[in-house]
Amino acid sequence: MNETIPVAAVVLAAGKSARMGDFKQLLPIRGTPMLAVTIRKLLPFPFERIVCVTGHRHEALQSAIQVDDRRFAWVHSPDYADGMSASLRTAAACCPSSAQAVMIFLADQPFIQASTISRFFDEFRQACDATALQNGSFNLPATGKKAIPSCFPGRCLAILRSWRATPGRKRL
Repeated sequence: MNETIPVAAVVLAAGKSARMGDFKQLLPIRGTPMLAVTIRKLLPFPFERIVCVTGHRHEALQSAIQVDDRRFAWVHSPDYADGMSASLRTAAACCPSSAQAVMIFLADQPFIQASTISRFFDEFRQACDATALQNGSFNLPATGKKAIPSCFPGRCLAILRSWRATPGRKRL
């Protein structure tokens, strides 16, 4: 990837998968760990930075999944047990200050379509032109709902770095 745009991608992969009963980040999808499939979906896109936030079993994830891309970084969230907000704080601290937006993905989204990510980039470019990013997060046009993947404007990074809520993104 030669040309990037000032958007950071964050993959949240810190959880214990307690409801699942098995560590889903490493569950195989056609022989490849689920998290690796999700990360590989992002690599063809011109993200400036791609951050994967780990927590539970972070060493196992990093040794099982190799990513050869200069934009990619593993980041461990020591407070992962505090919930998604801890992972978002960790991710925000690692996003470049030049990021005009941050797109959030979950580890268990291996079936996200390239067309969905492409629509995000189209929406991002339009939002930059129309300054729609000034009003908080925006969501992919497919749903219009507050859901993941979603995007926050870069100006929200300061808020995310100190956010302490635990119920997830809905309250942000």
